[in-house]
Amino acid sequence: MEPWQTAPLPPPSFSKTYEIDYFKLDKDLWRSTARVKDPIYNVVVSYDVTFPDFVIRDSTARFLSYPHKHCQKAAAKVKELVGAQMLVQFPEIPRRAFLGPQGCDTLFNLINLSGRGLVFGALAHSAATGAITTAQFRNFYADGIVRCTAAASESVYRESFSPKDCVAVPYEGDADEQLEIGGEDEPVMWRRLNVDYFELSDSLWRARAHLTDYDHNFIVAFDVSTADLVVQDANVAFLRQPYLECDWVQERIMKRIVGACLATDFRSRLARDFIGTLDGCGNVFALMNSMFRGFLQHYLSRNTVKGRLTPEQDALCRAGLVQDCLASGA
Repeated sequence: MEPWQTAPLPPPSFSKTYEIDYFKLDKDLWRSTARVKDPIYNVVVSYDVTFPDFVIRDSTARFLSYPHKHCQKAAAKVKELVGAQMLVQFPEIPRRAFLGPQGCDTLFNLINLSGRGLVFGALAHSAATGAITTAQFRNFYADGIVRCTAAASESVYRESFSPKDCVAVPYEGDADEQLEIGGEDEPVMWRRLNVDYFELSDSLWRARAHLTDYDHNFIVAFDVSTADLVVQDANVAFLRQPYLECDWVQERIMKRIVGACLATDFRSRLARDFIGTLDGCGNVFALMNSMFRGFLQHYLSRNTVKGRLTPEQDALCRAGLVQDCLASGA
């Protein structure tokens, strides 16, 4: 059990997985291939990035399964990423491309989660191989895409990067041939994220995400009232972390999200508190941002089937979903 739990969790009623692999195609060219899969979606995004300038040179997206016919329209929007400088223009360009009534929150989450991991991983790999110094490695984190306050601290503690920890976990392969992005060897690094949704009671649900990669192993969870979709509690537990200061996230900022409504101000408060302050954490921000929309989707479908959704709850949930989905508003 996590430190904040008082009892074992029931089986999840809905789950979502993100699988992200990073390939070093050449000494100055990396590729990120990211997939999200759940009972509704199977979406893959791939993009090539030059190093050390972190400029996106090519990008593709494929919707292999999706809930609305309009979802396919969003795939072409990934071309708006080409030419973007990730350290300067992220996450602003993905927000502009994928958030809003004509956007696609699913693509935003894939790119947001994979982009932060790519920057962190490429820099960690370069530091481990001596391509950049420790000071250069740390300076990248003062601001920019990762927004890692711990890494920018002068008192950081970091275990030496070990390539042996980066064991590739292959995809199932059912859709890889359709991607037309061949030529990759085994990934240099990977990132995995599992998101589960639990019905703790009729009045309280929990969203729980577990992220593992070359340098992280941590769990984020928040509890939500089913009556009004307001966050009642939020916690993070680091099982492996690159810096001792990562614990600041739980101590200083996790409780700031309590009281936010998933359908109205949750995302804006995330941006304000998790990447808009010196105490922020880009990785926790990316996880929590990826969790809330799945919560709304599952909450709406589950309670509709059970016939226990009030008109007010239905309107609130649909209003939250349509904010960042061209299909929901079509």
